[in-house]
Amino acid sequence: MHTKIALLLTLALLWSCSPRQAVNKSIPQNSDPINVEVNIDTNSSAEFIITNQSDSLIKIFRHYKLEIEKQDGDNWVPQRILHCPCGAPCAKPAEYIDLKAGKNLVKRWNLEESWCGEKINKPVPETITASVTPGVYRIMILYGITERETNTFYKEFTIK
Repeated sequence: MHTKIALLLTLALLWSCSPRQAVNKSIPQNSDPINVEVNIDTNSSAEFIITNQSDSLIKIFRHYKLEIEKQDGDNWVPQRILHCPCGAPCAKPAEYIDLKAGKNLVKRWNLEESWCGEKINKPVPETITASVTPGVYRIMILYGITERETNTFYKEFTIK
């Protein structure tokens, strides 16, 4: 009896010390605990409503960063989207936020790429923007049930 208990405790200890695992899925599955609804106003913006459709709390990693990619043949090209204004001393955000069961997180995108240029006769770099072109895009959401497991969810959408 003591041997069985010691074995169970050892297995539980080994399982609890496992490193963070990365699981990538390129196509959303019905079993995913999150869903993303995409609403696009082709003249001005896109809205992404991320819903926790599970019965438990999930963690959204890098929630502050909008990660959009554009399809180019067989490749996905990351879009440059600033999450902090050029030259601003932005505080480091939390690694993740908790999203309770049935709750939403809304992200918005102005349908522009943005990046910092050079400092030319200015105290901060110039912000450069460019409107995106029509095509197939996808948003990437990193989530996990625990802090040690990160899953990747993609939702494709089209800009006309």
